[in-house]
Amino acid sequence: MTPDRRSLLAGLAGAALAGPALARSTGVLDRLGLADPDKATDAFVRMRCNLPGQWGTWVYRGDLLVRPQGQLAQSVCRIEGISFNRAVRRPDGGWDYELEEVGYYCANDTGRPADRIVNPFTGATVSVRHYRSPQKLTFADRVVRPNQDLPPGISYRGVITAPVEIGENVFASEDLYVSSPARPATADRPARAARIQTSLAMFQVRGRDLLRPGWVPATNHYSTMNDIIDWLDMGSMPGVQNMRLVMTKGQDLSRAPAWLLERARADHPTFFEGRPA
Repeated sequence: MTPDRRSLLAGLAGAALAGPALARSTGVLDRLGLADPDKATDAFVRMRCNLPGQWGTWVYRGDLLVRPQGQLAQSVCRIEGISFNRAVRRPDGGWDYELEEVGYYCANDTGRPADRIVNPFTGATVSVRHYRSPQKLTFADRVVRPNQDLPPGISYRGVITAPVEIGENVFASEDLYVSSPARPATADRPARAARIQTSLAMFQVRGRDLLRPGWVPATNHYSTMNDIIDWLDMGSMPGVQNMRLVMTKGQDLSRAPAWLLERARADHPTFFEGRPA
């Protein structure tokens, strides 16, 4: 290959790589006035939720990755789940937010819920604890606050990040930082060390969808930086776990796998009451 041809091909490859990075923003942030915290919060609610007061859905999947201190991370299992959420406008202009989700830890080889898995770091077979978890929050001024009393000793900070526009897309994240104190052993519960939990939920929409009234399609790239989950039976071993999920937003559960809906209805029939199927 001649030097001129090599230089030409390198230049074309560089242009192809640089193209997306040079995409021009469409000015959505300025047009919507999203430098204002209240307007940014309202835009975030549209990204995260269905129309005001209406239940919306998220369908998600991903991996539970664990990295003990000094070791390489590994995927311990897969995750599949669904959630319902909604936001209702408060008299003070903020939002009352409610979410409830059902999730399953799944075997890496089958992708289906597992009752027991082998911990790749210890070699021990451990019992899996699937989850149904509720959440109630308040959104206002790009601040996220719990909308329920927290147990004593809990430290909590939540923020909605300033929206970012890249090309035709707008991004904003809900970041939650929580610490809980050590818990002494009781007759029916083992002791637990102090725990740190970090939840980072990055939402992505097309700017043109934010400019239009009504429902906004969105995706969510979610990750955590938490202490290692207790059911892995790793004791006080220092390390980090990352629940890494991709999610798609909907107004019903038509995008959820049939097996996941069947399992969730069998395990949690009240989860679906009064919510879109």
